[in-house]
Amino acid sequence: MRFGYVVSLGLLAVGLATFWVMSTCTRPAERDTRLLTMAAEEANLISDHRERLMRQLNIADWQVHTHRKPDGQRTLLKAVETLQDENNRKDLDEFGRISGWASIAELARAADDNALSLKACDEALETLQSLNPPARRCEYVLSLATQVQILRGTTEATRLLSKAGGWAETILDKFERRQALLAFSNRLFDLKEWSEGQTMLRHDADAAWRSDTLAAMANIGHTPAGIASWGKNVDYESTYRNADLQKNLRQQKD
Repeated sequence: MRFGYVVSLGLLAVGLATFWVMSTCTRPAERDTRLLTMAAEEANLISDHRERLMRQLNIADWQVHTHRKPDGQRTLLKAVETLQDENNRKDLDEFGRISGWASIAELARAADDNALSLKACDEALETLQSLNPPARRCEYVLSLATQVQILRGTTEATRLLSKAGGWAETILDKFERRQALLAFSNRLFDLKEWSEGQTMLRHDADAAWRSDTLAAMANIGHTPAGIASWGKNVDYESTYRNADLQKNLRQQKD
């Protein structure tokens, strides 16, 4: 009996030690999860809409990439509220709003929330098409077309690019107008939309320029210098990801 008693005590000790190790291993993960949730709650109270949105997006990004996707989804819904706030115009210009929606679309996709990702992409496009005069829309088109292609496919991306040709035609400065048309046509050619790309160039009336441009594109390859980066990037990495904030978040790594 004594031998069995000793064995039982030994097993109990091993069990308690295992429980202690497991509990101490899980404590930091639970702690970080709770602290990130509280950080998001405090970010929701920031009065400056751009500062609020930047923190919401960065916290959501960290939540998603540390396997806390449901938390990230909830934080992104708060970011949606920030962008839908009617008082955000004093802090968020057109670039801030378009890139905000595009960033939510990107992060929601990473968080496996496809419905939110599609909604945010649609909101970015609606914001784009509300800009006037139409020439102002052009600089956002290439970056948004990438999001549209990922979420809705090549056909929808082609439709957006083709529509942008009419907007580019209204750009008064000839050099800038041709840069836009060249950038859009180059993207269409990359998508193997040959006829749409040629139609894009025809928004410029000079046939000699169109012929020389196509010949030059054939000689130098797929991407003329500076054209692939023409316009403004509205993706999360380029606009709202904050290196200092991400560094602070990484210090809470499990």
